[in-house]
Amino acid sequence: MRKFLTVAVLGLAAFGLLAACAKRADYGTAAEYAPAGMTQSADMTGFAADRTASPEPGAPDGGTAANLANAQTGRKFVHTAQLELEVVDLDAAAQALEALIRSFGGYAESSNSSQSGAAFAIRVPVGRLDELLGSVGEIGKILSRSRNVQDVTESFYDLEGRLRTLRILEDRYRDYLRRATNIEEILQVERTLSETTGQIEGLEGSFRDLSGQIEQATVHVQLYPERTVELNRPSFLNALRRLLAGFGDVVRSVALILLGMIIYGVPLVLLLATLWWLLFGRVGLLRRLFVLVTRPGKAPK
Repeated sequence: MRKFLTVAVLGLAAFGLLAACAKRADYGTAAEYAPAGMTQSADMTGFAADRTASPEPGAPDGGTAANLANAQTGRKFVHTAQLELEVVDLDAAAQALEALIRSFGGYAESSNSSQSGAAFAIRVPVGRLDELLGSVGEIGKILSRSRNVQDVTESFYDLEGRLRTLRILEDRYRDYLRRATNIEEILQVERTLSETTGQIEGLEGSFRDLSGQIEQATVHVQLYPERTVELNRPSFLNALRRLLAGFGDVVRSVALILLGMIIYGVPLVLLLATLWWLLFGRVGLLRRLFVLVTRPGKAPK
């Protein structure tokens, strides 16, 4: 029993010591972030408390976290689609596409056209996206079609929570500014207020862009002119010209062969005839040599 009481007393003593250390740490943090000359002012004590106790823009307090948990029951999605169409008349198809977009409450965010095709970036309400994709086939032949859905729920509610927190801080800083009693306090609050206002403006732009992408789908449409295959059938005169041109090529080739035979064949024939005359003809050098070799010699005396 005595051992149990000893352990309990030591545990209570350690708990009290840790609590005292935590309290001193909190006080030191508050003193560090509070503006100089304002921690002793009764009216400006809240400013130092907000500087230390207020959550960061990316980490809402308990109430905000609960609100976000309730709000996140509705998912947020960004819808995009890509279409490629083959059309007969590029200009007429572009006009028909723009009229179709307007009929669904959308608009062409950007467009680019050339002789090889036309490209459109379309924004249309998400609720009319399926109708638009089903009606585009009336303009031309669909070569390819794809669709993508991105879940941005976390990003949406994160931006929304950060904006809510920063706007609360902005209101508090404005209230502190009205109650500031000296120049140093005014400058300190104005600097903090300016930083908070800049963060709010940046997050508001991101939140507007994301909200617009959620409310309106983006469709990229590419129009290509129809490819026509032309069968070039030659006329009778063209066929006759080609026949005569082919015959002329044959005659020219034969003439070149005959000319080559004359140029290179005649000297060769003359050379062979000369050799025959010398060796086997009237001179008959080779024949005489053969006779001398084969004639039997006279016996010695």
